[in-house]
Amino acid sequence: QGSHGAMGGDSGGVRALAAWRNRNVRLALAFTAAYSLSCGLWGTSVLSGYLIEIPPKKNTMVGLAEGLQGTVQAIVAVPIGYITDSYGRERTLRGASVLGFISIVAFIVALLVGASIDRSSADNNGLLEYTLMCFALSVFGMFDGTNSGSLEAIYHDSISSKERPVMTTAKFVVRVAFRAAGPCLSAILFYTIGDSWTRPQLRTVFLVGICLTAIPACILLFFKDKDTLGEESEAFSGSATSPLIVRSPGAPSPIAQSPETFFDHADVAYQPIVDDDGEVVDQVDAHGNPLQRDFDARAATDVAGECAGTSGADGSAHATLGGLGQGAAASNEAPLLGSGDHDGATDAEFARIKYIIPRLVLTSDILFGIASGTTIKFFPLFFRSETGLSPSNVNWIYVIMPLFVVLFSMLATRATRKFGRVLVPVFCSATGICLMVLLWWMGLDRERGLWQTTWLVVPVCVLRTAL
Repeated sequence: QGSHGAMGGDSGGVRALAAWRNRNVRLALAFTAAYSLSCGLWGTSVLSGYLIEIPPKKNTMVGLAEGLQGTVQAIVAVPIGYITDSYGRERTLRGASVLGFISIVAFIVALLVGASIDRSSADNNGLLEYTLMCFALSVFGMFDGTNSGSLEAIYHDSISSKERPVMTTAKFVVRVAFRAAGPCLSAILFYTIGDSWTRPQLRTVFLVGICLTAIPACILLFFKDKDTLGEESEAFSGSATSPLIVRSPGAPSPIAQSPETFFDHADVAYQPIVDDDGEVVDQVDAHGNPLQRDFDARAATDVAGECAGTSGADGSAHATLGGLGQGAAASNEAPLLGSGDHDGATDAEFARIKYIIPRLVLTSDILFGIASGTTIKFFPLFFRSETGLSPSNVNWIYVIMPLFVVLFSMLATRATRKFGRVLVPVFCSATGICLMVLLWWMGLDRERGLWQTTWLVVPVCVLRTAL
């Protein structure tokens, strides 16, 4: 069953894929749906809105609390790899489940302490409540850092290589759909209990979202290492000597099958293969044979991909040597990494290129990650205090944002065929930066009230995020 059959051939289409019968695959999709729904409910506008209501009500305290969660997640990811290799992914995911339940309890305690403080007449300096929230966010960061890598590994190892592109796409669709459903449910709750930025309303929605997080935590208990496919999941369709798919330097290892139809190349029908960010990383024919070939620098790009895999939302540029300035459908005369002439470069120059590109991409991802961390988390507070939007309206913005991300990813995939895998990401990133500068400029003149103009501010923020 190749990727062509999965798209509607004699095999019966996507519904006939053997991967659907694997328990780990079904559990991973269920976890993705439940986790995306719950985090989308409490992890966007509600979390920032509640933290800013804790005395002394400063943006600095919001940044420190949410930054602590991400920092702990990054730190935990390092030893978790060793633990997973030593004790298996099944046990690691069970440990993650325990951490998930601990974080749920910690959040509930913090919220109940806050409610108790609200009912009392004593002065509240916010220290106890803020400390409990920081602890809960830290444990939740440990939960994220523990389950993410093991879950991805056991999911892909439970799918044959022939079906992996389709199933990666399915997981991506589930994540986007339920990530949008979370803010949608949050908006409905605010309509029901009161659409205001007050602690009781925020706390109620927060509690609902946190309680829903128990569902993905439970699901982690049922994964089994014995249900993985072993070598079958690593074997590529075709002959035993078929070359492997080449990832662009820094590109995440999961690949997704593009919804686009096959296009012709050198009298052979090829289909684009894209990563989770919608970037074309290769082409395969109807039998799963890639257009590009493996190369000696694969180990270096794998390292860069693992380091940068969780921050690809910035849309940073990834390209092979043969892809510089070329589209995904470029001529097959374009040089390949590992080919003899290196496009006129000497061996020393070629070795330097292989050394620089992964590190350049990694540095870019780190810088974009820092920039995103200083802006994205504060957008809900910006919409609240500067634009004057209600909680439900802010959540509706977070409903449409993932949909625009998907739309622009599809447009970028089309554009890469004509303009190349370097120019398109650079253009998108540069445009996003310009929109951020535009948003800053709009706030310089407070008398004109551009930040209070919803129909102007919201599209700029949405486009900035999508790009």
